[in-house]
Amino acid sequence: MLEGPEKKFQRHIAEYFIRVHQYSILTQNEITDTQYYFAEAHLIAFLKATQNETFKRLETDYGTDAADEIFKALKDELRISPLWLIIRHGLTVRGLEFKLYYPKPRSRASIANPHYRENRITFIPELIIKGGKRPDFGIFLNGLPIITMELKHEKNQTVHDAVKQYADRDHSDKIFQLPFLHIATDTADVMVATDPKTENNFRWYNTGLKNRAENETEYPVEFLYRDVLAK
Repeated sequence: MLEGPEKKFQRHIAEYFIRVHQYSILTQNEITDTQYYFAEAHLIAFLKATQNETFKRLETDYGTDAADEIFKALKDELRISPLWLIIRHGLTVRGLEFKLYYPKPRSRASIANPHYRENRITFIPELIIKGGKRPDFGIFLNGLPIITMELKHEKNQTVHDAVKQYADRDHSDKIFQLPFLHIATDTADVMVATDPKTENNFRWYNTGLKNRAENETEYPVEFLYRDVLAK
């Protein structure tokens, strides 16, 4: 079966993520919390790699339920705070403080330098959500969903069709509530929203009047997957 232009576009970006940014592919089976779209093992692995002493203190009190306590605390906090804010400020679990990511250090001497390298950025093509729908990409930071993407190819549809697709989704699905960025793109133009409920929420996100690829083998929106979505 011949590969359509949209699938070719999707595959090109996926291969770029792996080849250039060295991101790993997340499988659907790894998203063990199907309501919140948490890849739970990835977050726990990150916490053990960066804050193992704190995690051990939690295990001392809760044993094998320590991981459950982390996700319970995260869901409780999500009732009052957006995920991006929790990621930024960290999470309190039974009086213990956990960082959910480490920012890029300002200098090579920074104490955060080794922990920054432990951040896990993963992506999944064709993320299966409620109703069997499949956004083209879900992007995760340490097992937490932070970005979704819908792709179109100008041979068939445009960025406006991707925006409409977002607006027509079931927005009770947490995949449209937890990530802090939703990207609609075709091969030439990009629009983004923090809340994808309506088409009016999307804004243009281009490099100028016309996007141009810097490399002959890339699409005009190369800046998106080369720079914007770099680690």
